[in-house]
Amino acid sequence: MALYHKHRPQTFDTVIHQEHIVTTLKNELTSGKIAHAYLFSGPHGVGKTTTARILAKSLNCTGRKKDDPNPCDTCDSCKDISQSRSIDVIEIDAASQTGVDNVRENIIENAQFKPTRGTYKIFIVDEVHMLSTAAFNALLKTLEEPPSHVVFILATTDAQKLPATVVSRCQRFTFGKVPDETMKKHLSHIAQEEGVTIDDDILHAVVRKARGGARDAVSILDQLIALGETHITKENASFVMPTTSNESQLSFLTHIVQKNSAAALESIRTLSEHGIYPYIFAEELVGLMRIFLIASVDSNLAKKEAYLPDSDFATLEALTKQISRGDIVRLLDRTISRMYEIKSSPLPYLPLELLVVEWSGSGDHSVPTTPVNTSRITPPISPSTPPPTTKTTTPPSIPAPETVIVTPAEVAPTSPSHTTASPETQQIPASVDASTVSKAWNAVIKDMEKSTPSLIFILKNATLRPVNNGVLPVDVAYSFHQDKLNQTANKKKIEEGLTHHLGFRLTLDVSVDPSKQPRDAAADLNDLAAAFGGSVV
Repeated sequence: MALYHKHRPQTFDTVIHQEHIVTTLKNELTSGKIAHAYLFSGPHGVGKTTTARILAKSLNCTGRKKDDPNPCDTCDSCKDISQSRSIDVIEIDAASQTGVDNVRENIIENAQFKPTRGTYKIFIVDEVHMLSTAAFNALLKTLEEPPSHVVFILATTDAQKLPATVVSRCQRFTFGKVPDETMKKHLSHIAQEEGVTIDDDILHAVVRKARGGARDAVSILDQLIALGETHITKENASFVMPTTSNESQLSFLTHIVQKNSAAALESIRTLSEHGIYPYIFAEELVGLMRIFLIASVDSNLAKKEAYLPDSDFATLEALTKQISRGDIVRLLDRTISRMYEIKSSPLPYLPLELLVVEWSGSGDHSVPTTPVNTSRITPPISPSTPPPTTKTTTPPSIPAPETVIVTPAEVAPTSPSHTTASPETQQIPASVDASTVSKAWNAVIKDMEKSTPSLIFILKNATLRPVNNGVLPVDVAYSFHQDKLNQTANKKKIEEGLTHHLGFRLTLDVSVDPSKQPRDAAADLNDLAAAFGGSVV
């Protein structure tokens, strides 16, 4: 017999964590004020159906004392219900019997007949939200005014899908997930009864994996006990539940935060050598990063949430001082994205390695690095090189306005907050190198990520053209991009940023270039195939 059947609670006193529900039901039983319909909602595996059976046993128990709400669990009625053979307690799986005909046959028609042995005829409908609209409509009248001998107990993991007319006719009880400490004590008690001892780390891992579901936790424990060992350690538990140690996760996180890409990649190689599936590592790493995020806000709350030795938690807490809270959020978001790529990746460890390189190897931590489109920037024309010939007539040359040359002694070092000579008075070089402008443009993008994030996408997808007489032509794909960059405040901020990084002032001239708009998907696919030496068939 499976452990979750063998150790299933049989009385209200053995139900774990749902004290608010158990107390209310016990009071109703002792006072005799029984509702005709109950709705039990909550996550799977937290005791909804178990509590429904206990309530059914108490209602029909022939050996229960008047002042004791718990069933005796020894009379024939209790035994029949425990073994799912009572004809007065009808359990229906609405997930597989969704139609109106099933409701008519199993509920409406049966409800007319009195119970054969007990006081009540009880209908336990599991996953009731799966019933069709027609089935709900057929059930509604019986649910609203059932015979005095009928009690409905509806259970669901998704109460939102129930019609309001059904919910309003029931006493609703919401079951919560079992807290980690309560779950750990419950598992320890079961292991003790089974004559097995389990390392504390393994219990922590089982609790984390169950995520508040008692049935899931007991099922995992059942698998561990099936190993046949009287003492379950991390080594033999890994056959059933591969895990990674807190030390390896914390070490990897430390390398990431400190941007030590070589050490982080070495950690991934170690995982491969030990045969740890990267998705498991990434999943547990996300859990640790969640604690890391909470620790950056409230250390005490993080300590309550984390199953970490004091020394490890101290290390985690110290790491929060080495990275901003915003970067923690972005790192966690990237890790989750890479985790979902592992299952579809041709090389399972590659997404983790990409995470290391893109985060540790780049100075940009807010959005993935996208190089500025410089395909249209041409090398500056030197004075000795004749300009390219064109079909149009060259207009008469106009002398460039005279520039005031400032000697180095008159120019103080440029800083964002203080300059002794304004950038407009500094000489613009005769030729401005395209790569210099591109680097300054990227630096401006990085500076503006936090102050003006709405411009970042536009700036990264803009095309820079050669500087001409202090004017930097910029092409964008859409007119609304042009309007955005030409707004006085935005344009001023960009120009001041370029001035800071170049040492002289450039004026933006933003134009719309329709050719920059995305092409159809087929063209992009053909280009991609050609880049790899193939073709689309």
